[in-house]
Amino acid sequence: MKKPIFLFIIIALLAGVSFFGLSRRNALPKELEVHFIDIGQGDAILVRTVNGKNMLIDSGSSKESARLLDYLQGEGIRSLDVVIATHPDEDHIGAMATVLQKYPVGTFYMPSKEHSTVSYEQLLATLEQKRITVSEAFAGDTIRLDENVELLVLNPSNRQYTNNNEYSIATKLTYFDNSFLFTGDISAVNEYQMISAFGDTLDSDILKLSHHGSSDSNSPDFVRAVSPIAAVASAGIGNDYGHPHDSVCKMLEDFGIPLYRTDEQGNLIFFSDGTNIHVNSAEPGSYR
Repeated sequence: MKKPIFLFIIIALLAGVSFFGLSRRNALPKELEVHFIDIGQGDAILVRTVNGKNMLIDSGSSKESARLLDYLQGEGIRSLDVVIATHPDEDHIGAMATVLQKYPVGTFYMPSKEHSTVSYEQLLATLEQKRITVSEAFAGDTIRLDENVELLVLNPSNRQYTNNNEYSIATKLTYFDNSFLFTGDISAVNEYQMISAFGDTLDSDILKLSHHGSSDSNSPDFVRAVSPIAAVASAGIGNDYGHPHDSVCKMLEDFGIPLYRTDEQGNLIFFSDGTNIHVNSAEPGSYR
C-alpha cells in the first residue's frame, strides 16, 4: 500500500506542487484534508472531510487564539463535529475555550486528568456554559467522524499515569487505504504500551511526532512500528526546548522518512483521496 503513496508524494514534490493561495472558503473539500496549523510552540490539527465534517485536535496556547481563529475562519469553518483536547497542558488547550465560544461543537473528548491552570479552568467553565457534554476517550474506543473516516483511540490505556503528557489521547485516523497517527504529547512509556497492545495496527502513512519531536518520545521502536512515509513536527521557531530534537531528526534521516515542520514551513496540509497522499509544501523540512 505504501509504495505507490510514497512515489506519489515524491512526484508531487518534484513537480513543485503547492496549494498555498488557493481559496477553499465555503467550499467542500474534494479530498480529505489534514491541516497541521502553525500556532507556534503547540499543537492544533484540523481535519476536513469531503462531506463537510470538521474535527479539531487541540488548539495551541491562549496567546495564539487569534491566529487559530483566523485560520479556521479562512477555511470557512462554521461548526466542529468532533473536538479532541488531547491533554490539559496550556500549549494544547490554551485557546480551546475561545474556540468553543465561537463554534458549535458536536462531540468533545478529553482524558480524565485534572489540571490547576487558568486555561484548564476556563475550558471547564466554557464547557459548562455551552452545555457541551464531555466524553472520555480510552484505548480501544472508536470515534466516527464521517462515513469512511474513523479514528481508533490508542491512548490512554489507564488512569494512573505520572504526568499530563502520558494521559494524551492518541488516535489513528483511517480513510480508505490512507491513515494518520496523531500522538499528542505521549511519552516513550505510552509508545511501548501501544506497541504491545496494537502491534501492526500502528502502521500509518503520516505520523505526527509525539511531544513536538521530543527525545523523551518518538522511540526508534515506535517509529518502526508506525513505519510512516512522512513525519510532521509541530513546533515554534527557535523554541526553548530544541524541538524537534536533533536525535529524533537524525533518526528520521537514517530511516529515510521525510520530515515536515511547522517551524520551517508554516501551515502544512496533507490531502488524501483514500489511496494517495500529497502535501502543500514543495519540499520537506530540514533534519537540522
